[in-house]
Amino acid sequence: MDTGTILNEEEIQSDPNLLTAAHSGDDVCVHAPLSFEKDGRDDASCSTGEMTTESSEAGSCPLELMPYRGFAFIISIIVNLFCSVNSILQLYFSADNIEFENEIDENPSVSSALIEAARVGDTEKLSALIHAGTDSGTTNSEKDMALVEAARNGNIACVQVLLDAKAGITAVSENRDTPLIAAARYGHTECAQMLIDAKADITAVNQYSGTPLIVAAWSGHAACVHMLLDAKAEINAVNQDGTTALILAAFKGHRECVQVLLDAKADITAANHTNYTALLAAVVEGHRECVQVLLDAKADITAVNQDGTTALIAAAQNGHTECAQMLLDAKADIAAVNQDGDNALIAAASNGHTACAQMLLDAKADIAAVNQDGDNALILACSAGHAACAHMLLDAKADISDVNREGRTALMLASGSGQTECMNMLIEALLVYATRWRPILL
Repeated sequence: MDTGTILNEEEIQSDPNLLTAAHSGDDVCVHAPLSFEKDGRDDASCSTGEMTTESSEAGSCPLELMPYRGFAFIISIIVNLFCSVNSILQLYFSADNIEFENEIDENPSVSSALIEAARVGDTEKLSALIHAGTDSGTTNSEKDMALVEAARNGNIACVQVLLDAKAGITAVSENRDTPLIAAARYGHTECAQMLIDAKADITAVNQYSGTPLIVAAWSGHAACVHMLLDAKAEINAVNQDGTTALILAAFKGHRECVQVLLDAKADITAANHTNYTALLAAVVEGHRECVQVLLDAKADITAVNQDGTTALIAAAQNGHTECAQMLLDAKADIAAVNQDGDNALIAAASNGHTACAQMLLDAKADIAAVNQDGDNALILACSAGHAACAHMLLDAKADISDVNREGRTALMLASGSGQTECMNMLIEALLVYATRWRPILL
């Protein structure tokens, strides 16, 4: 084909050689559009509906296939010849890129070629789109969202291109993540530093009132946390739940983040709206490394949540035996009770955590202790059907005849709740008990 020939619209849409060239990125894809006369029509009048009629078995014409195949050197030509960036160039993302199609469904804001180029880190294409967009309708909001996507994916070069193009550094995503928050969320420290250098607001919050520091700590990005602290991020800022970066890092088990925050003098006594401190948060989730770091930093082991639960009771409640042992080694009060009167042993037994209950008994927990309802560890273990725990308590000489405030024994409650295994175990224990005392009674 003579690439210097001026082709009309019908020829461009049907010529098989152009279709092949568009698939391959051959220079003919450039020459033909360059020589195509628009018959005096302006860009606004050239819609994708006019320019992309049927021409191949797949229903694609060269004008679709050029951007579809992603040849960046063609982009400016097509845009300047025909119509807006987003009406033609997003065809590039319309078929084979299933990952992007799914993301469009999940995140409708990611809807243009400009934004997708930023997302995948295609700096050449992004630059071409921005340049072409000056004359083709690319909006500031699209550049702003492209900056969020570039930051979210750690595409440093794209971030720089967009900053140079005056993309809005205060732009927000659907969950109100700014570019800086997006970079912090995914641990893109260099990107975050670039945005801070460009005067990004380090105090900005998303829809959950999460600052860049809070989001970085939640996600476990210690290097990013360190950088944000060096940039004077407020270390004790709280989200909508009153939770600090330290509490969130402890809750998620990010030991390195916890250490970085403690080294920077984060408030170890801070508690959120439900009175959870960093230590309580770490214990509940069983993050023993974080627990140890916090204990080494002299976290308050007597602090309680809104239910009056201490760290030791929380550890027992959730069956975190190692955490419970660490707390006991730190002199936690084994007799402390929550607002229901449950101590650590009762909490462990009522939830069927046999190993934890055994450890507490070995540490001299009171096997006869009762809560506000008069229930002891054996009664609660049997009523809930925790046979292994009940067996261990019986071996430890729990009193089978104890009754609660309603006058019910462990056997009565096990029977009433259909806990057959516990019921049979208790009956057997009663028979042994009766046999043992029969000579005295006689």
